[in-house]
Amino acid sequence: FRLNLTGSNTDVSFLAEALSKALLSGAEHAGAPADLLKQAAAEVHRQFPEAGRSLDRYPEYMQPHFAIALCREDAGSLHCLVLGDCCLALEHAGSRIWLTDRRLDLFNRRNRQGLRQLRSRDQESRSQELAVYQKTRTNANTPDGYWIGSLSGIGLPHAVQKTLPLADGDRILLCSDGFTEYFNLPGALDKEQIPFEKPSIQAAFDHINRMFEQDEDRSRILREKKKDGKSALLFQVKTAASAAGETEAEI
Repeated sequence: FRLNLTGSNTDVSFLAEALSKALLSGAEHAGAPADLLKQAAAEVHRQFPEAGRSLDRYPEYMQPHFAIALCREDAGSLHCLVLGDCCLALEHAGSRIWLTDRRLDLFNRRNRQGLRQLRSRDQESRSQELAVYQKTRTNANTPDGYWIGSLSGIGLPHAVQKTLPLADGDRILLCSDGFTEYFNLPGALDKEQIPFEKPSIQAAFDHINRMFEQDEDRSRILREKKKDGKSALLFQVKTAASAAGETEAEI
């Protein structure tokens, strides 16, 4: 909703940077990922009034939101949390487990349907597309809608959480919705085929960029922006024994 509460910075980028710092500073002392996220969101919320920025005068759906994937290793287990359209994948014992929030699928479909209807009536409908997304946002953090991260903390207890087994050599992929868009593009590998290796992940980034550059007017691939921010983190688990003598962990 472009409230511009954070001056020259956008509210979303301010939130992302402040939340990242709060998560980092609390990671050593927090227990479960849900506890860490709750503490970090509360810390960033306190920064808004201190800087002369007030969120409380706006309804929940208008405030800046975030999606997140978090995981924490503890005694051979991986404690996972996903909220919104980020994604976490674990490659373990020859199989893959993908953890994401399917509750958003309905609303993503509604967005695409709204865009198609606009364009079917008016090819010059770009200026009206924001209203489609704003209408969807009115469902944020409501029982009949979808749950998402916000500094109020309302949606945080509804995050998808799971504890998974973890072993030496396992690979973990954390990625944003901008990256998972790859799996919906023509010519892309599916989620079970793409190798969890750095060259393959980089090739996926290149494929997204190439496809979006070829479809700059967004006529073939329906999306809100010409390009979206995309992030991916790939880790390989190494126990103390297997890592002995190595000078650098593989990331």
